[in-house]
Amino acid sequence: MWVRTRHSCPVTNDARVPVLRQLFLRQPASPGGAQDQTVSRSSEALIKDLKSDDAETRRRAAIAIFKGDRDTRQQALPALDDLLANDKDVQVLLAIFDTVTVMGPDAGQLVSALVESMRTDYGIRRDEELHLDFRSALALAAIGKQAVDGLRSLLKEQQ
Repeated sequence: MWVRTRHSCPVTNDARVPVLRQLFLRQPASPGGAQDQTVSRSSEALIKDLKSDDAETRRRAAIAIFKGDRDTRQQALPALDDLLANDKDVQVLLAIFDTVTVMGPDAGQLVSALVESMRTDYGIRRDEELHLDFRSALALAAIGKQAVDGLRSLLKEQQ
């Protein structure tokens, strides 16, 4: 059965399953079988790549961690925390936000860094800044109760 999306692009119901699985069950979007080559790299190599001076290397590593298994994401949390504090590359930050959103409460140690990312001026277009803030807020919402105090502090600053 074909379904028309808002943008009149035909999408089968089967194409939605991985996305829905990822959103609602907090499972990786790629089905069990063949995974992306970048995902099969060791956690240690991916974490090392997150510290690279090359933005493209950091992007690929951040995306691979997002696509990786739960253990890979868990091992990468300290490095992701560091990137949230120091990296200004929008694509790297978006991959981190996606990873945190998928992890949910397991990424609770990143609450302070996520809150700080919402305070940070990245020196980019305002619409991009708003998009980063939106995605950071989604990640905080996915973490849940652990993020409440950080969100409250942001709201008090806005008053």
